[in-house]
Amino acid sequence: GATDDEDMKQECAMAITRLAMDVSCCEKIIQQGAISAIVAMARSGFEDVATGRMCAAALRQLCIAGQEHELIEKTVLTDAVKALVNLISKDAPTNQVCAQTLCTLFQQPSAVDGMIKLGALDAVVKLAATGARDDAGTGNWCALAMYNLSVHAAFVIEMLVRGAQQALVTLCDLDDAATAAPGAAVSIRRKCAAALWNMTRTDDARIDAALLIPALIALLRHESDTIVKGDAAAALYNLAFDAANCQRMLKEGALQPIVSLSRSGSVTTKIQCGAILSRLSFQSSDPELKRAMLSAEFIASLLELARLDHRATQQRAIFAIVNLTYERGAHALLLGAGGGGGAGGGLAVGSGAAA
Repeated sequence: GATDDEDMKQECAMAITRLAMDVSCCEKIIQQGAISAIVAMARSGFEDVATGRMCAAALRQLCIAGQEHELIEKTVLTDAVKALVNLISKDAPTNQVCAQTLCTLFQQPSAVDGMIKLGALDAVVKLAATGARDDAGTGNWCALAMYNLSVHAAFVIEMLVRGAQQALVTLCDLDDAATAAPGAAVSIRRKCAAALWNMTRTDDARIDAALLIPALIALLRHESDTIVKGDAAAALYNLAFDAANCQRMLKEGALQPIVSLSRSGSVTTKIQCGAILSRLSFQSSDPELKRAMLSAEFIASLLELARLDHRATQQRAIFAIVNLTYERGAHALLLGAGGGGGAGGGLAVGSGAAA
């Protein structure tokens, strides 16, 4: 009966999984059509969710071992990707295994175009945007898959077209308390912030600044992990090349968290923050927003950046200070920040800076 068929499928999938764990056996069973057998099993449908889990587990082991040892032909890989996409359901354990396998296969650049056409990226985005918020394991694999793709400029456009921006923003909002493993949510946010940094390097019109800027600013405000904050700042820097984006950042309240990060982050993060602050000082034509920059902390951060042992940052900080001198309210703040040596003492940056 149906139950006997389900039991047989499960036993076969389990046996194939065990054999695939042995490299010497893995090559032989792939050559004998093990992947095609699991694909056929997955396509035939099943009544017991455990059957789907075991098919997914078998495909994971076969694909990972097969890719590592270059044992999978292109046609077989195509069938495997189709089966993985079809196996995705409401079952969290199955989805996690499918996400892991797709993530692993995405690490082979030559296979990515074909996988995207077969719906692999759509499946990852869908998982990230829905069920992954309740399943940190699936969320982690989805975030890693999208990060791996974002490293290659050729795949970023496909990510933009297929909704990866929204999926990454959704994963950034994962609640730490909702994850079973300590640090799981932070690990996911690190991958997402890095992916957004990579994606915002393109000037494609499909970059959704209205979506990304508030999400990146929220990371600066609420994130405790300095790596996540640094990558969020780097993504904002990429977006700050556009004047309208600078206006949006200031209206969304980006100034204060960027200033704070510039005074507490790593050297790399300080450099990134200095670049953003300089761009904001150049591109803000709104008098009200310009006045928002007139704070002792903002000017103190610029003076600190002007002393950083990094020539480009010194130049940017000085340019930002020069821009502020056009505002009357900045004069007293600059003089006060100069300490005993006056404003000139505050701006002394050493021989490495531009004149």
